[in-house]
Amino acid sequence: MTEATNALIQHLFTTLDVNALYSGVFEGHWPSLHLQEKLGFARDGVAMLRSKPKQLDLPHLNTVLSRTRFETLKRSPHAIS
Repeated sequence: MTEATNALIQHLFTTLDVNALYSGVFEGHWPSLHLQEKLGFARDGVAMLRSKPKQLDLPHLNTVLSRTRFETLKRSPHAIS
């Protein structure tokens, strides 16, 4: 999953004129948050969002990966390839 997601992120930043990618997880989905952080996403606040499956408003941890951070991490010797 990590390699496929990383490939998609690389494709988006190299082919599209985007400055950042936004994502997030509902509170409690720690494995998903861990994956996002491993890919370079940083926490960017909390919002209340509607969970359709649960039919509830739940805390959602927002994350963001800026183009600058992506480029910096790509040059890192510990970068995911």
